[in-house]
Amino acid sequence: MSSTDPDEAKRLGLQATLPDDWDEQKRYRMLEIVTAKFSQNPEYRAKLLKTGEMTLVELNSWDDTYWGADVKTGDGLNMLGQILMGVRSSLRFDLRQ
Repeated sequence: MSSTDPDEAKRLGLQATLPDDWDEQKRYRMLEIVTAKFSQNPEYRAKLLKTGEMTLVELNSWDDTYWGADVKTGDGLNMLGQILMGVRSSLRFDLRQ
Protein backbone atom coordinates (compact mmCIF):
# COMPACT_ATOMS: atom_id res chain seq x y z
CA MET A 1 0.00 0.00 0.00
CA SER A 2 3.04 2.25 0.14
CA SER A 3 3.31 2.47 -3.65
CA THR A 4 1.19 4.36 -6.14
CA ASP A 5 2.80 2.56 -9.08
CA PRO A 6 0.71 -0.52 -10.02
CA ASP A 7 3.68 -2.58 -11.20
CA GLU A 8 5.65 -1.86 -8.06
CA ALA A 9 2.61 -2.56 -5.87
CA LYS A 10 2.15 -5.94 -7.56
CA ARG A 11 5.84 -6.78 -7.14
CA LEU A 12 5.73 -5.83 -3.46
CA GLY A 13 2.49 -7.73 -2.97
CA LEU A 14 4.05 -10.91 -4.33
CA GLN A 15 6.69 -10.64 -1.60
CA ALA A 16 4.13 -10.36 1.21
CA THR A 17 3.58 -13.22 3.63
CA LEU A 18 -0.07 -14.21 3.50
CA PRO A 19 -2.09 -15.63 6.40
CA ASP A 20 -2.69 -19.38 6.31
CA ASP A 21 -6.41 -18.79 5.69
CA TRP A 22 -5.88 -16.26 2.89
CA ASP A 23 -8.03 -18.17 0.41
CA GLU A 24 -10.98 -17.77 2.78
CA GLN A 25 -10.17 -14.10 3.53
CA LYS A 26 -9.25 -12.62 0.15
CA ARG A 27 -12.77 -12.04 -1.16
CA TYR A 28 -13.81 -10.21 2.00
CA ARG A 29 -10.64 -8.11 2.01
CA MET A 30 -11.26 -7.09 -1.60
CA LEU A 31 -14.85 -6.19 -0.70
CA GLU A 32 -13.55 -3.93 2.10
CA ILE A 33 -11.03 -2.26 -0.22
CA VAL A 34 -13.46 -1.72 -3.10
CA THR A 35 -16.17 -0.43 -0.74
CA ALA A 36 -13.75 2.06 0.80
CA LYS A 37 -12.44 3.19 -2.61
CA PHE A 38 -15.85 3.95 -4.07
CA SER A 39 -17.39 5.28 -0.84
CA GLN A 40 -14.57 7.76 -0.21
CA ASN A 41 -13.96 9.03 -3.73
CA PRO A 42 -16.91 10.90 -5.31
CA GLU A 43 -15.34 10.82 -8.80
CA TYR A 44 -14.88 7.04 -8.76
CA ARG A 45 -18.32 6.56 -7.18
CA ALA A 46 -19.96 8.57 -9.98
CA LYS A 47 -18.13 6.52 -12.63
CA LEU A 48 -19.21 3.24 -11.04
CA LEU A 49 -22.82 4.38 -10.70
CA LYS A 50 -22.80 5.55 -14.32
CA THR A 51 -22.37 1.90 -15.39
CA GLY A 52 -26.04 1.43 -14.48
CA GLU A 53 -27.04 -2.22 -14.66
CA MET A 54 -24.17 -3.29 -16.91
CA THR A 55 -22.44 -6.55 -16.12
CA LEU A 56 -18.89 -5.72 -15.05
CA VAL A 57 -16.15 -8.17 -15.97
CA GLU A 58 -12.45 -7.84 -15.17
CA LEU A 59 -11.07 -9.29 -18.41
CA ASN A 60 -7.38 -10.15 -18.39
CA SER A 61 -4.74 -12.07 -20.30
CA TRP A 62 -2.62 -13.16 -17.34
CA ASP A 63 -4.64 -16.25 -16.31
CA ASP A 64 -6.37 -14.67 -13.31
CA THR A 65 -9.65 -16.53 -13.52
CA TYR A 66 -10.47 -15.99 -9.84
CA TRP A 67 -10.68 -12.17 -9.83
CA GLY A 68 -11.48 -11.87 -13.52
CA ALA A 69 -12.07 -13.77 -16.72
CA ASP A 70 -9.87 -14.74 -19.63
CA VAL A 71 -10.01 -12.08 -22.33
CA LYS A 72 -10.13 -14.70 -25.11
CA THR A 73 -12.55 -17.26 -23.67
CA GLY A 74 -14.49 -15.32 -21.03
CA ASP A 75 -13.87 -18.18 -18.60
CA GLY A 76 -13.43 -17.21 -14.96
CA LEU A 77 -15.19 -16.52 -11.68
CA ASN A 78 -14.93 -12.73 -12.12
CA MET A 79 -14.99 -12.13 -8.36
CA LEU A 80 -13.79 -8.52 -8.79
CA GLY A 81 -16.60 -7.80 -11.24
CA GLN A 82 -19.12 -9.37 -8.86
CA ILE A 83 -17.79 -7.30 -5.96
CA LEU A 84 -17.94 -4.11 -8.04
CA MET A 85 -21.55 -4.82 -8.99
CA GLY A 86 -22.44 -5.49 -5.35
CA VAL A 87 -20.79 -2.28 -4.18
CA ARG A 88 -22.54 -0.39 -6.98
CA SER A 89 -25.87 -1.76 -5.80
CA SER A 90 -25.11 -0.78 -2.20
CA LEU A 91 -24.10 2.74 -3.22
CA ARG A 92 -27.26 3.12 -5.25
CA PHE A 93 -29.33 1.97 -2.26
CA ASP A 94 -27.50 4.42 0.04
CA LEU A 95 -28.35 7.29 -2.32
CA ARG A 96 -32.05 6.44 -2.00
CA GLN A 97 -31.94 6.66 1.80
